[in-house]
Amino acid sequence: MNTISTTKVTEKTSTFIRYILDGVKTLTVQSMESTIEVKTGIHPVTKKSSIIYKKKSDKVIGSVTFNLVEVTPEELAVYRSSGIPYFVLKDSGKLYFTKIQRNYNLVSHEGLLGPNLCSHVGHECHHLSAATDEDGGCAKVRSLSQCIERYPWITKGYETFNTVRDAFVVIDCTHYEKCPPRKERTVAEVNRLRLGLAQIMWDDVESLQEVKRRKAENLSKMYALKESKEGTEG
Repeated sequence: MNTISTTKVTEKTSTFIRYILDGVKTLTVQSMESTIEVKTGIHPVTKKSSIIYKKKSDKVIGSVTFNLVEVTPEELAVYRSSGIPYFVLKDSGKLYFTKIQRNYNLVSHEGLLGPNLCSHVGHECHHLSAATDEDGGCAKVRSLSQCIERYPWITKGYETFNTVRDAFVVIDCTHYEKCPPRKERTVAEVNRLRLGLAQIMWDDVESLQEVKRRKAENLSKMYALKESKEGTEG
């Protein structure tokens, strides 16, 4: 019986940041190191490589904890204009905040409280629009996702401001209405839509093959014009 005789172990290490909330008390930021160890083997006869095992391990290489303090909307307005980066947690109608580092990015950190009801895949809100409330929109969108304290219908969520990439994540919202499932389209339907879009530009094309040829011709002309221009300038 032939067995794998030649093995190789490789490791790949990367770093990431993990954010942890302890209720409304603290925000802990951990610097993590993740290592993936993979052992592969070569079959002596077939010479094919296969994975024998794959193991992932994480370890904390640094940690800092920030104490959350209750704050009023009026006080927050002052801190917002200071230019200093802050994290704001809204929970059960109360606001808590703490100063953080400017490079912290909590935009898509689902591990903190859960998925963002506004835009997370599979949870997108039907009201995620800058339209008026009467037309089904949301004031949060019209205000460019700022000032979580202004929206009483958002009962739980968090925001960062004055950071490199500000976050605004909604966890619980009384106005939330999940979008209906997206319509599944067949390949034929998709191709008809693609052709319809192309015909807005070229109303004489009758097939996707014709669209592809027309695009290739236009690209060729564009490159020729660019080379001619560069030659003239040279």
